[in-house]
Amino acid sequence: MAAKKSTTTKKAPAMSKAAFVRSLAATIPAKEVVAKAKERGMSLTESYVYNVRGAAKAAKRKRTGSLRSAVVARPVALNAQGALSTEHLLRAVGAELGLTRAIELLQAERARVHAVLRS
Repeated sequence: MAAKKSTTTKKAPAMSKAAFVRSLAATIPAKEVVAKAKERGMSLTESYVYNVRGAAKAAKRKRTGSLRSAVVARPVALNAQGALSTEHLLRAVGAELGLTRAIELLQAERARVHAVLRS
């Protein structure tokens, strides 16, 4: 006769240590995180908590990034006299300040020049 299969349901996999640490607020001290983990039957160290939180911060910075980190260095463009071209300098300033701020400055300068020419 064939053996009967168990009708019990499978237990859901337990939460990983890292997922547990990330599920708690970052404002909770590492000592408290270790204590809460112990209550749930997990063994953690404070160093582990700091490492997981640090990795989570780094991943967040990598995902969000900033405009400055997205700017890629380009080779310097020189004109015939060996000096930087004006357009290249303008691009460099735009990359340094950010496109929005650079456009604001250029528009303000344009308005100033128009005001001078009208008078």
